[in-house]
Amino acid sequence: MLEYLTAAKAYGLAHADGRHSTLGRFLTAVAGWRQRRRLAAELYALNDHVLKDIGISRWEIEWIVNSSNGDPSDRVVKCGR
Repeated sequence: MLEYLTAAKAYGLAHADGRHSTLGRFLTAVAGWRQRRRLAAELYALNDHVLKDIGISRWEIEWIVNSSNGDPSDRVVKCGR
């Protein structure tokens, strides 16, 4: 994400005061979507025993990945960072 912010300023996608242009916001949203998809893929690749060890079940993966604040206990989001 840091690479995007640097590139956004270099290509004029971010304003001097830190606000993003429409294209900049779109690219930020796409980057967030891609990160959530990678996290979901990594969690789906784990077997049920490992998921149970970290305290989630397979049916919770999409909810955890797509919830606005991540997992309420923040246990999975930290693993994906």
